Amino acid sequence: MKNLAYQMFSGLHYLHSNFIIHRDLKPDNFMFASDGTLKFIDFGMAKKFGEEVPLSKNLMALCYRPPEILFGGTYYGPSADMWSAGCIFAELLMKRPLFGGGDIGDQLNKIFTIRGTPDMDPDMKNIHILEKYLHFTPPTKEKDWKEMFPNESDQFLDLLDKCLQLNPNKRISAGDAQ
Repeated sequence: MKNLAYQMFSGLHYLHSNFIIHRDLKPDNFMFASDGTLKFIDFGMAKKFGEEVPLSKNLMALCYRPPEILFGGTYYGPSADMWSAGCIFAELLMKRPLFGGGDIGDQLNKIFTIRGTPDMDPDMKNIHILEKYLHFTPPTKEKDWKEMFPNESDQFLDLLDKCLQLNPNKRISAGDAQ
């Protein structure tokens, strides 16, 4: 798992340092070369980022889509890929998607059940201005990763936590995740 994580974050760091976001990270979009090297495939949704232009909000599979896009956000960057990467790592351990909702409301409910509601984070006080913001009551606190993954190292759980921050500004970068 450690080598897989390193390869994924190295690949994402390369993309992000060249101002490209993949926008469709999921297990189906990875392949292994004969030498065991992880390869990203399907760049059909990839976009250049850094310009002040809105991006599509109807992309990436629902279970890998970050909350800011689920709420209708159209200005986002590499942190969206980092959310997807965190979802993929959790899925590899669980053998099923971490947040497998049937629709956007259900998906957000599953995210907030594990990560807590965004109104518990004072840095996200303006999230309600997003087009599709849904207020969830009662507010919930995040679950402890160690309860969900008792056999995983603290280092791995810390990385998972940093990838799956509700606040995109608090997510770890691919370069720092290597």
